[in-house]
Amino acid sequence: MVKSFHARLAELYTINKRREMSCAELAEIDHCLQQNAKYVHELAYLENLSIMASMTSDVDWQHEICRDIDDLMLDPHASKTKKPGSR
Repeated sequence: MVKSFHARLAELYTINKRREMSCAELAEIDHCLQQNAKYVHELAYLENLSIMASMTSDVDWQHEICRDIDDLMLDPHASKTKKPGSR
């Protein structure tokens, strides 16, 4: 699933191939890159927790983490009130 910030990065890349980008567009690239980094870091964190849950045979915890991963994949902008995967 393509995230909104990934789609916008692709648009900005295409714009940059045709003309020089405006200051606002450059700021948008920075924002999209920040969102991407946050998304990738959170996803990696959850995947590592899932591996730990699997290694400890904690099926309930692993299911909770998988739900968190699914939520993140559906809505990468959703803010969490708890640490992802925490009990």
